[in-house]
Amino acid sequence: MSAMADGGPPTPRLGEGIFTGNRAIQLLIDPGNGAIVDASDAACAFFERPRDELVGARLAEFDLAGEEGIREAIGAAMAGDAYHSARRVRLPSGVIREMEAFGGPITIGGRRLIYTIVHDVSLQRSYEAALRRQTAVFEAAMDGMAFLDEEGRFLTLNPAFARIYGFDSPGELAGKLWSHLHDEAEGERLAAVVRPALAASGSWRGRATGRRRDGSRFDQELSLNVLHDGGLACVVRDISEPLRAERLQRALLQVAETTHRAEDTEELYPALHAIVAELMYARNFYIALWHPETGEVSYPYWVDEHDPRPEREPLGQGLTAQVLRTGETLLVDPEVLSGLVGQGLIELRGSISVDWLGVPLRSGGRTYGALVVQSYGEDQRYSSEDRDLLTFVSQQIAVAIERKRAEEEIRRLAFHDPLTGLPNRRLFRDRLEVALARARRHGGRVGVLHFDVDRFKTINDSMGHAIGDQMLRAVATRVAEGLRGSDAVARLGGDDFAVLVDDTADAAGIRQVGERLMSALRQPFVVDGRELWTTVSMGISVFPDDGATAERLLEQADVAMYRAKEKGSDAIEFFTPVLRERASENLALESSLRVALAAGDLDLHFQPIVDCLSGRVRVCEALVRWQRAGELVPPEKFIPLAEVTGLIVPLGSWVLRRACEQARGWQQAGFVNLTVSVNLSTRQLQHADLVDEVTRILAETGLAPGALELEMTESHALLSAELTTRVLARLRALGVRLAIDDFGSGYASLSYLRRLPVHAVKLDRAFVHGIPFDADNTAIASGVIEMAHALGLEVVAEGVETQEQRDSLVRWGCDRLQGFLVSPALPAAELDAWLRRNGGRVGFWTAS
Repeated sequence: MSAMADGGPPTPRLGEGIFTGNRAIQLLIDPGNGAIVDASDAACAFFERPRDELVGARLAEFDLAGEEGIREAIGAAMAGDAYHSARRVRLPSGVIREMEAFGGPITIGGRRLIYTIVHDVSLQRSYEAALRRQTAVFEAAMDGMAFLDEEGRFLTLNPAFARIYGFDSPGELAGKLWSHLHDEAEGERLAAVVRPALAASGSWRGRATGRRRDGSRFDQELSLNVLHDGGLACVVRDISEPLRAERLQRALLQVAETTHRAEDTEELYPALHAIVAELMYARNFYIALWHPETGEVSYPYWVDEHDPRPEREPLGQGLTAQVLRTGETLLVDPEVLSGLVGQGLIELRGSISVDWLGVPLRSGGRTYGALVVQSYGEDQRYSSEDRDLLTFVSQQIAVAIERKRAEEEIRRLAFHDPLTGLPNRRLFRDRLEVALARARRHGGRVGVLHFDVDRFKTINDSMGHAIGDQMLRAVATRVAEGLRGSDAVARLGGDDFAVLVDDTADAAGIRQVGERLMSALRQPFVVDGRELWTTVSMGISVFPDDGATAERLLEQADVAMYRAKEKGSDAIEFFTPVLRERASENLALESSLRVALAAGDLDLHFQPIVDCLSGRVRVCEALVRWQRAGELVPPEKFIPLAEVTGLIVPLGSWVLRRACEQARGWQQAGFVNLTVSVNLSTRQLQHADLVDEVTRILAETGLAPGALELEMTESHALLSAELTTRVLARLRALGVRLAIDDFGSGYASLSYLRRLPVHAVKLDRAFVHGIPFDADNTAIASGVIEMAHALGLEVVAEGVETQEQRDSLVRWGCDRLQGFLVSPALPAAELDAWLRRNGGRVGFWTAS
């Protein structure tokens, strides 16, 4: 926006007294530089700028005449007491408007200004231009003139007269009776009216129906004057076009008014039908819309006395298709129809009309539809004039339909998700409020099901957003197909969906709906030629038990959904007050964790992992600890919360950096062969910058890649094998050691492990617990060790607490042990002392 030039800031609200109570577009202008000093509310709306931006702007920014034109206008305004100027301006939206400005000099507060009132005459000019064009067409045809003798025979006539009646030259009418150019009945009527008038006044003027050479009839205006020799001077004007133009102009205005008045196309289409019916026979009328993206044609409006409205269908080879393909008007009578069929251009379908007239609907240089009228009777035929008339008016109709469709699309997008086409949160909330109001009046329950797609981020990240989008559309379709007519589904955002279960007797019925949807969503989806499996985590709230408003029920369902996610994938959970309390606690815990993470108020403990045979400490696993208000928060409480909220990524980065710094410190203190182990979360594995971040931290801390071991759980590695393998391969190439944690707790097989570039597996503590007395655990543990070694992998046993467990594991060839038998996790300083005290090995250890 331009500022006020040289004259300093504008005086605030100079025009307040002038503008008050007047809705006109009013401006106060500085004649020195053409800047706007003040503007009325209507002016701000017209120029599409708020007052604080419009004031100070220069007229030249809008006026198409530019600086020179503005200077001339200002000079003219200042030269007299009043001025009138026609201007053309370009608004910020790019629209060009025409206006008329009136005003003159005015002095306010000692300041000489120009007061201007602006009238927006754009629409008027548009109508005037259309009328001028029509008038030019009409004026191009000269009136016919002729001289007749006393018997009514043509003496002389001009070419226009002959042309009006369909003759090639005046000579064809010379010497013939003028009465031959009218039907007998019309001639008798004229004689009865004209003769008395001529006898009384010597002249007559009126309208009649003429007959052309080919027998067609037309409206004419006649002017007759008796000549001194008893003959007649006749002026004839073919007024068919002016009358048609009047109807056309009226139709164009009606189209514009109807477009403004109609709420939607459902209201617009019948109104357009009525307008066309005033121009020509239009008992049978339809509108066809072409959808090039699918190659189909739909018929949103259809009135026909013989055939029912077709369903949406392929374009085909009919008459409508011919108009859509060519973008040209088509007037078809039986002869033309026979030729089109004979050439193989069209195929006949439905009832055959006597006349068929179709015009294209075009916008932006493309044909998007067709408007069709047809007649089944010989007494209702269409002429070339009808064709031209409908072609002309269809241009305005096409704009009207496209505008109304655009408005409908804007409204649709405001209430629907553009990806899936489902209602969005706003529309879902409105429908839910309606359902709640009905339930309050009549009783009954309303359920809200809130669910998200388990592990959707993995699909999206590993396979690409295009696959992710297709997956969401497939989920939306399957859910919508599985609902009753009274229920509704919406996409709230991301992979979050909500379902409204309306008019149900109890919570059990709502649960059945949820379980049915979950069962349907467990079935594989075929996306881009591949099968994908997924599940959902679902939370349910019920009216009136869990809330009385739409927002409250959505909140409660959301709380229940997160509880379902905490239980694991493919879970369903009803809201309870306990969940609300837990949600509040989690919110407070999340806030505290954010503060602690930002302030670095976390700590690392390290648990040693020893060589089975020598008892020497080989690795120390870094485990994050958090003291909140003086109390230790269990990791199993805040780590899942960090996963859900996304804090796990910055938390994981903090742990990785601190662990590498500590390991480097131990190496510098003499424990040169000590490795540090750090756990990776699912989100870290999926993070695009993981490898770069590990590389950067190793470089900044000075730790060798081989002194870092990264662990991921078996379930994390399973989420996206393709993505996991690529990331792990890059980490291994970097020199970092890799291990699968909690092995045996998930679904991975040892054959799957062959594809992962890892160095070790950590036997889950659940299998170590029963050794050597539990036969099943003993068999599993020994079998895992044997097969892992066969694959060239080391085995680390977690949770070793007794000497018997240690002895059995050593006997089976386990490589390393970790657990309370060796040491609990200790703060870095305590572990440092422990290492120094024991020389880096467990003192009581003896080989078995």
